[in-house]
Amino acid sequence: MSNWLKIALEQRYIKSFKHNSFQDWKIIGKGGFGAIYSAYSKDFKQTVALKGLFCNEISLDGFIKERDKSSDIYSLGVLFWELSSGIPPFKNTDPTVIAFSVIHGKRESPINGTPVDFVNIFCNAWNSNPELRPTIAEICHKLNCIQMEPVYCSEQDINTEVEPNNPEAL
Repeated sequence: MSNWLKIALEQRYIKSFKHNSFQDWKIIGKGGFGAIYSAYSKDFKQTVALKGLFCNEISLDGFIKERDKSSDIYSLGVLFWELSSGIPPFKNTDPTVIAFSVIHGKRESPINGTPVDFVNIFCNAWNSNPELRPTIAEICHKLNCIQMEPVYCSEQDINTEVEPNNPEAL
């Protein structure tokens, strides 16, 4: 568990509650990792605002990570995929489902007609092991040397799973 998270839980800056201690749930907003709710607390006997950090299947250890350069590289890979597809990644998918899927290795599929060199760049940026992601200097070099041929061609739909860590599979 991240040190800041452990301290926040120990000092009770972040509090954990049982789901069944609330009733009359209503979505009042959406955040980057899920919805924000108002719900009546049986313990406090009042309506409170709640922000979930994870779904039941995901532990905080696997979900909350410190942001660093490797996460920026991952984000750049997502941006490159969006540029090649022209649509937001995981369009019309609940953010909580996206987070859970990505943690378990799901990535968007390359788009037909995208240069294979570009596909390799964003798939390598999505490597599930942050230590194996390219540096920004390596990405810049590969972009400067990009070949427009050959292009990626597959029978897969846009939202099917691929192996982003294995460019040879493309």
